[in-house]
Amino acid sequence: MTRSDTLNPRQQLAVTADSDAILLLAGPGSGKTHTMTRRILRLLQGGIPPEEILVITFTRDAAVSMQKRFQSLTKPRVLPVVFGTFHSVFYQILRRSAAQNPPRILSEQTKKKLLYLAFSTHPLWNEHQKELLSHFPASVSCYKNTLDLKRSRTILPAKLSEAFPELFALYESVRKKEAFLDFDDMVYDCLELLRQDIQARSYWSGRFREILMDEFQDINPVQYEVIRLLKGPGTHLFAVGDDDQSIYGFRGSEPACMKRFQKEFHAKLLYLDTNYRSVPAIVDSSQRVIRENRDRFDKPAVSGVSDHMAAPLQQGSPPVSSAAPSSGVHLRAFRTQDEEYAAMADALKQAEPGPECAVLFRTNLAMQGFASTLSRQGISFRMKEKSDSIYEHYLLQDFFAYLELAHDPPQDPADLLDLYARILNTPLRYLRRESLQGPGSPLENAARYYRARIRGNGSLEALRQIRVLQNDLSFLSRQSLSMSLRYLCRKMRLDAAVSSRIPSKEKKEEFQQMLEWIIRDAAKYETMQDWREAQAAYTAVLKAAMDAKKARTDLPQLMTIHASKGLEFDTVYIPDCNEGIYPHGPLPDAARAAEERRIFYVGMTRAKKDLELWYLSGTGESPRSVSRFLNPLL
Repeated sequence: MTRSDTLNPRQQLAVTADSDAILLLAGPGSGKTHTMTRRILRLLQGGIPPEEILVITFTRDAAVSMQKRFQSLTKPRVLPVVFGTFHSVFYQILRRSAAQNPPRILSEQTKKKLLYLAFSTHPLWNEHQKELLSHFPASVSCYKNTLDLKRSRTILPAKLSEAFPELFALYESVRKKEAFLDFDDMVYDCLELLRQDIQARSYWSGRFREILMDEFQDINPVQYEVIRLLKGPGTHLFAVGDDDQSIYGFRGSEPACMKRFQKEFHAKLLYLDTNYRSVPAIVDSSQRVIRENRDRFDKPAVSGVSDHMAAPLQQGSPPVSSAAPSSGVHLRAFRTQDEEYAAMADALKQAEPGPECAVLFRTNLAMQGFASTLSRQGISFRMKEKSDSIYEHYLLQDFFAYLELAHDPPQDPADLLDLYARILNTPLRYLRRESLQGPGSPLENAARYYRARIRGNGSLEALRQIRVLQNDLSFLSRQSLSMSLRYLCRKMRLDAAVSSRIPSKEKKEEFQQMLEWIIRDAAKYETMQDWREAQAAYTAVLKAAMDAKKARTDLPQLMTIHASKGLEFDTVYIPDCNEGIYPHGPLPDAARAAEERRIFYVGMTRAKKDLELWYLSGTGESPRSVSRFLNPLL
C-alpha cells in the first residue's frame, strides 16, 4: 500500500473507531493526515454537522494544509468544518466571549509600556529596571505555558524571583485593564475564562461534538487544561501524536500530557505502525535509538517501503562522493570538523543537481558554520529558515567594534565616534559618552574632559581607565584577528560583560559557542578588510539561499532539526554526532537527555533512502566523544 485513497487495517480502525476519547499513536511517515481527513469525512457521513467538528493543529501552515487535504475529498461541496491552531481557536473564543472590550494584540513596544505602568512605582523598579524589562517577560511566558511557578522563577535574578507572584499579579492587572493580550495570553486567558465564567464554560463545552487534535505530543499543560474544559458530556476527543517526536520543551510542551490524556479520559489506544517514508534500515536504526528512552509509549514500527536494495547499517567509510548514495544508514568518523565539513561539501557538490537532500543541525549556529564553508567554496544551497548572518548578531557587535578600532579604524569622524561610544562602557568603565566629543580623537577628548574635572579620585580613575583602553587597543593592533578576540575575552573580559546582558542560561551557552566559532573563523583571514569582504559575501549567499528555498528544489537544503519536523528527504546528513551536540550542552539531566534523544530521532526519521550520521573522533591532543545516541548503532 502507498499513500493513496486506500487505508491499511490500522488506519481503517482509527477512522472507524467509536469511543468517548481516542489516542492515536502515529509514528513518522505513517499517514496520520491521511487518516484524520478520512475520519472527518466519516463523521460527516454519520450525520455530524460540519459546524460541530473542530480540528486543531499547532501551526497555521499545518491547519491550512489539512483543510486543503480535506476539501479535496469533498469537492465540489464546501463543508464548513472548523480548522484552526490552538491559539487561533482560543483567541476566537475570547473574542466571542468579550462583552464590550475585545482584547487587542500586544506588541513588544506596548508590552514595555505596560511593564512601566505596572512597576514604575514598585520598590524594585529603580534598582532592577533593566532586569524587569529584559527577564520578566520570559518568566511570564514560561508560567503561562506551563503553570510551573518554580520553573518560571528560575529565569529571574534572586530578588525578582522571590517577588514573582506579586509582580505577575501587578502586570496582569494592568494588562487586563488595558485590554491587551499576546500569543501566550490567547491560551492562558481562555483557560481563566473557562474556569471562572460558568456561563461561558457551559456554552463552549457543548459547542463541538467532535474535537480532533493533531501533533498532540506538542501540547503544553495550559492547552491541555483548556481542552479538558471544552469537553462536555457529548464531546468526543480524538488526539493524534507521537511522544517520540515531542521536541518543544523550551515552549512548555510535555509529552507526559499524552499519558495523562489516556488516563484521565480512559482513552482507547490505537497505533499507526507502518512507516511509508523510510527504508527498513532507517526505521530499524531509528527505533533502536529511541527505545533507549524509558518513559514512553512502547509502540511497534515497521517499514512499508519495498526496497530490496536497502543496505544494512554500515560503519566506516561509505561512499560520500556519489550522486546516488546507497540506501541505508551510514556512520562515518572524522578527525576534525574541517575534515568533516570538507567531505560533506564535496558530497553535496558532486550530487548537484540530484534528489532532495538535507543537512540537519542541532542549532542555527552550527548550520551557519557549515553554510560559511559552502559559501567559501561557491556551492549553492537552500535554507528553509529565515536566518540573519551570524556576523550581524547583536551580541557580537562590541567585539567587531574593538577589532575595527584596532585593525581598521574608519576615516569618517562620525563613524569613529560611534565605535568609541559603543565600546566605552563595555566592559563597564563609568565613563561619560559626552567626554568623547571634541576637536581631537575621541580618547584624547575624553582625557581632556576628565583632566579639566579633577576634583578627586573619580576623575583620576577615569583617566586611568582611558590609559588602559588606549594601551589595550594598541596591543590589539599588533595581534592577529583571532588572537585579538582571545585577548578581548581573557584579558579584557569582554565576553563576561556581554554575557551579563543575556537573560537565560541556555542563551549564554549559545553565545559562548557563537564566540568560539567566530574566533576560529577569524583565524582564516589576514586582515580586517579581508574578513569584512568575506562577511559581506556570506550575507549575500544567505539571501540567495532564502530566495532559492522554493525555486531550486534540486539544491541541498540546510536547516535545524526543529525546522525539519514534518518534512522528508531522499538523503539526510546529520553531522557532529558527538557529546555536547547530541545531547546539546553540558551535564544534561535525565529529562533533558530524553528530549535531546527525541530531537535526534526526529532528524533520523526525516530520511527516506539514505541516512548519513557523521561524527568527530578527534585527535590525540584533542579527542572527541561520540554521541551516546549512537551507542545502539555502534
